[in-house]
Parts: sequence; structure tokens; C-alpha cells
Amino acid sequence: MNKSTIKGLHHVALNVNDLEKAIGFYQALGMTLLRRWGEGASAGAMLDMGDGSILEMFADGDGKGTVGVIGHFALDVEDADAAYAAALQAGAAPDPGWEPQDIVIGSQPPYPARVAFVFAPTGERVEFFQVK
Repeated sequence: MNKSTIKGLHHVALNVNDLEKAIGFYQALGMTLLRRWGEGASAGAMLDMGDGSILEMFADGDGKGTVGVIGHFALDVEDADAAYAAALQAGAAPDPGWEPQDIVIGSQPPYPARVAFVFAPTGERVEFFQVK
């Protein structure tokens, strides 16, 4: 993969069992709420960590070992399709249903992006996140 393809860390995603409590905690540490979406178990939020990188949280933690677990980390890329292809060529496995695709996170304001997910050869889930 060409170094210029990856611009840096875009976000880390956590599964939490109390989204409101988690947002309050990270805001108390100095993070800024950027956007929210969904309701109940499908709710989520993104907070700016202070340097432009993002902490993303999903309210689907089930209390059975997935709470607080990092769901994935996202690399900020110039071209999600190229990064995805390079990752597969380097031995990653595709994450079914998450081939390169355009999405819009239904927050206010809406957040359009092109994303793709893979499982690295060592098992971690990696997202390629191209801001539109």
C-alpha cells in the first residue's frame, strides 16, 4: 500500500452499555461531541479527541464481554477502494457486506463517507474511511 494512501487514524469505535454516561464521561475529559444518530441499541455518537481524531461509540454493548471492547479502528484514507484492494492483496480477508461503499451517517449534520472493512491477517477489524 502506498504510504500516501493513509493519512492517519480517523477513529476508534467502542461498544458501550450506556451511551449517555459514556458521552458525559468523555466530554468531562475534554472531548467535544460532534454528532449523534439513532435510538436505543442502534444509537451512536462521535466525539473529537482534541486533535481531529474521533472516538465513535455504539450503544450495543451487551454486558457479555463486548462492553468497552474496540469494535474496529478506522484509517483516514484518500481512496477507500485502493486501500481495500491493497489490504486484500496483502493478505486481509474481506468483511462480508462491507466492500467499498458510500454511506451517510444519519447524524446532524449528515456525515457522508466512502468506507470499506477488512479483517487483517492477525484478526483485527480495520475500516478504511474516506471523507466525502
